[in-house]
Amino acid sequence: MNHANEQPGVQFRASGFTAEELIAPEKYAECFTKARARIKMLPGHEDDQVVLGAVAPYTAVLRYPGNESANWIKYFTDILEQLGMNLDGIALHAYTHGADPGLIFDEKQPWPQYPGLHYHFRAYRDFMRVIPPSLRHLPIYVTETDQSDDGQGHVLPWADVNSGWVRNAYQEIDNWNRTPGNQQIRCLLLYRWSPFDDWAIEGKRGVIEDMQMAAESGYKWSAAPLAGGKPFITASDHLNARSGPGTHFDRIGLLRKGITLEVLGRNPDNTWLHIALPDSKQKGWVSAQREAASVTGDLDEVEVLGAPEAPALSHVLSEAEGAAEGAAPLAVAKPAAAEKAAPRPSAPGRLIVTTTDELNVRSGPGTQHRRVGGVMKGATLEVTGRSPDNAWLQVAYPDARSRGWISARYVSASGDLASVEVVRAVAAPPERSAAE
Repeated sequence: MNHANEQPGVQFRASGFTAEELIAPEKYAECFTKARARIKMLPGHEDDQVVLGAVAPYTAVLRYPGNESANWIKYFTDILEQLGMNLDGIALHAYTHGADPGLIFDEKQPWPQYPGLHYHFRAYRDFMRVIPPSLRHLPIYVTETDQSDDGQGHVLPWADVNSGWVRNAYQEIDNWNRTPGNQQIRCLLLYRWSPFDDWAIEGKRGVIEDMQMAAESGYKWSAAPLAGGKPFITASDHLNARSGPGTHFDRIGLLRKGITLEVLGRNPDNTWLHIALPDSKQKGWVSAQREAASVTGDLDEVEVLGAPEAPALSHVLSEAEGAAEGAAPLAVAKPAAAEKAAPRPSAPGRLIVTTTDELNVRSGPGTQHRRVGGVMKGATLEVTGRSPDNAWLQVAYPDARSRGWISARYVSASGDLASVEVVRAVAAPPERSAAE
């Protein structure tokens, strides 16, 4: 998205290029956020990974206020800042300018105006080092690599030779992943296309053999960064984050299943761990119960922290109440009580509610029922039924052709809920262990 070829309405001239519009970081982030939200609202796609597209390295063409030098790393960091936590992974590209296998490990940094930025394959490290701590649990995918050009601007297609370039590339990524504390890179994809393309691999036995030999090395990425210094915790299910080490403390956020975070501290018996919530603005406590999370590394490496003052009884949620709230599995901190939004007026005989948070939509009235989708904060929905205790509402989702259930705790409404028909619960699936 920072490459000249990708700009809308681009026209090239001897003096450079013009475009109808430049893909500024805020424009890309806005489009990405809308697309991701739409994807995750589709039933069966709520856990899809929507991955940030790769920013082109070595490409200094897109200038805008605050980045007059068109620094590609600055462009990357500006997009990340715009997105916040609204992404599920990051794609990167990296190349060498030449076919020498040694260029994979080359440290050349030739640009005085871009100090510290690599000219060859290790450009991936320049992106990795600026990923903020709040995003260092995300999977990284190097989705394109090749030998690019000869350093003079001439295309350098894959040669039919087993030079070791491919093996070196995979070894480099494995070395990175084996370094304690490093964010894990899950794949490295060789760029290749059909036979009409310069970088075709089909029929080039040398490149294919190089790839096969790399595969025989058996390189693997880890579910969590290798322990080095402080340990890491991985959520085994959607996991509450609280203001203190115990269920009597306020819930301040929710960590989605599979998220990995560095442990900052612990309580004396190691049953609760102190972490930075992924938006990096708050710190909280999560349970270290075996069914809730797994821990890698040595907890003795982090200090024991005293518990904050417990909340007043009027602010304590029972676990039964907390289990019924149905908030969506977002890895962001949220206030303990959502501010009520004004719903749109109801038509006679209809009750319309407005969501005050992002919510799960379930197949029945309770968190024990299967999640079938999600709705965004501020969505307006028609209520078609209610549970006997009014804790859950049946709504038209995602349109009038289907139905789902949402928690009534996180909606605002006008009108008489009693006028809505009570819908008896469908049979619930077998109970799952609660991940506190």
